[in-house]
Amino acid sequence: MDDTLFNIVKTPWKVNPNNSVVAFKDNSSAIRGFDVTPLLPSHPGSPSPLTPQARDWDLLLTAETHNFPCAVAPFPGAETGAGGRMRDTHATGTGSMMGAGTAGYCVGNLRLDGYTLPHENPSFAYPDNLAPPQQILIDASNGASDYGNKFGEPLIAGYCRTYGQRTPNGERREWLKPIMFSGGVGQIDHRHLEKNPPEVGMLVIKIGGPAYRIGLGGGAASSLASGSNKAELDFNAVQRGDAEYSQKLWRVVRSCVELGDKNPIVQVRQRGVAAVSIHDQGAGGNCNVVKEIIYPLGAEIDVRAVKVGDETLSVLEIWGAEYQENDALLIKAESRQLLQSICDRERCFMQASQRPGRWEGHGRASISARGVIGTIDGSGRVTLVDKNAPPGTPPAVDLDLEKVLGSMPDKTFHFTRGADALAPLALPAGVSAMDALHRVLRLPSVCSKRFLTNKVDRHVTGLVVQQQCVGPLQLPISDVAVYAQSHQNHTGLATSIGEQPIKGLIEEPPRGFRGVNGVRIEQSPAVLLKGMEGTVVGVWCAHGEGKCLFPDEQVKSDVLGKNLAPIKYVDADANATEVYPANPNGSPLGIAALCSENGRHLAMMPHPERCFLTWQLPYVPSSLGLEPKGPAPWIKLFQNAREWAESNRAAK
Repeated sequence: MDDTLFNIVKTPWKVNPNNSVVAFKDNSSAIRGFDVTPLLPSHPGSPSPLTPQARDWDLLLTAETHNFPCAVAPFPGAETGAGGRMRDTHATGTGSMMGAGTAGYCVGNLRLDGYTLPHENPSFAYPDNLAPPQQILIDASNGASDYGNKFGEPLIAGYCRTYGQRTPNGERREWLKPIMFSGGVGQIDHRHLEKNPPEVGMLVIKIGGPAYRIGLGGGAASSLASGSNKAELDFNAVQRGDAEYSQKLWRVVRSCVELGDKNPIVQVRQRGVAAVSIHDQGAGGNCNVVKEIIYPLGAEIDVRAVKVGDETLSVLEIWGAEYQENDALLIKAESRQLLQSICDRERCFMQASQRPGRWEGHGRASISARGVIGTIDGSGRVTLVDKNAPPGTPPAVDLDLEKVLGSMPDKTFHFTRGADALAPLALPAGVSAMDALHRVLRLPSVCSKRFLTNKVDRHVTGLVVQQQCVGPLQLPISDVAVYAQSHQNHTGLATSIGEQPIKGLIEEPPRGFRGVNGVRIEQSPAVLLKGMEGTVVGVWCAHGEGKCLFPDEQVKSDVLGKNLAPIKYVDADANATEVYPANPNGSPLGIAALCSENGRHLAMMPHPERCFLTWQLPYVPSSLGLEPKGPAPWIKLFQNAREWAESNRAAK
């Protein structure tokens, strides 16, 4: 293949960017939003009343997983997964507004005591250094919920799935290392979309909580095969969360965002106000976030300016520990006092050297004491110095940033395609449809999610329009979450989470259009289908309703004899079928539409209005010869309607 995997992933966005304003370059994605009037402080960063203020805010979505930590220590793993995603949200662009969270969990067989399920294989073994699936589901959901509750972020959508079985070829498929999905929605000022490049003389700032001996080697440990590492090392690699301090950090960023043009972490040249960038601290700790924010110009970093909660930490531990609730910023010198005043108000550390004054680095720019860990110096290197080291000690780190973060050589992957041994969907021998229904209703992916929704705040902020629960009994069955942009307007965003990985383990007859149903157009008097006779084409079906039922055999015979069933569901061989899923409702003879004898009336179950353009189709074989931005075969139906209307209008 003559392209990179990342470029292939980006292709749909390149072809149809639509209203995207941030994509493939930051912590989150964003689409164009609306002019709104949120309630904001009259004087952000200081005591003041809230007043409606005009803003142009775009809509933002963040998503990530925190799988390995949740396998080792589910509660702290999930809480730091949620916390890391929250920092991803507020560190997008040059700061953004938090909104609401979403969550998802995929684990293996639960093996509940006294509640044996037929599909759970008792012979399956589980790694000793990973938590069992039942503990992961309980503790991980507790951790994410606890962090969000303490922080003050509502959780408004999610999913849950368990699975563990052998495929027909004997291969075991199960989530030993779970999926812990954390997503979030928010807003970003249209002026704050871009992270600006560093300039020589800018100050490197760290804000947030102190460093501790936690999360050492987490990024590397996450890449190992589940269960292959030592238990002690696995546990040391898990971060710990502090939701209260995360709230302090967020309030600092929020105050900066609320300042609009005067945001100290946004470059506004026309007013001479300072600074350019914000990065959240996650995997790799300081050694990752600092390199990112000073690239490509470089800086000398004072490791002793980093706030520590444990004075016994070594230089390596301060540099590499993945302690949470931290951001790195670039600001201009004139904005330093403004940022310091906001941090002081919110009782959030603006990390400083251990004693006041100035000190000279190893032949590079001097570093001011309070709140600054370095200064952009144009060297193109990251140099980590320890002022407590004996004179003449070389820097602990001295790396060329271009070789670390620059244009790295592409890595080539070699794939081989294997034939999976799949079985068609069928009930096990001796199992009735009612038995199967009872089994399905006991699956966590189907059963009540109250064990997840009842322990998490679903409405804090007052901007939640729709969350998981609906109706007078607040049943957790909503398939969409809606979040308002402000209390004053009627604009917002909707989000939903869908996943169906188990379908990939079932043999399904191939169809030209995957995810839609194949139909064949028959000879009929239908005006709308003129010229389409004999065409086999895919069409979206919204649900399984619309089954054709005749009151008696005489009516059925008349319909078929007069060719009044112009569309039929077909199988992979283009033959009319009554078999699911090619026929979504078992309609007799595959009938998907009926028309009147004069052809002017057409009633059909599928939805051609959803697939009259090629880009609306989920799968387009090249053999069809369709242009990516051109019409699909169903456009003929709408052309026929127009031609008939115009010809009859002219006749009158």
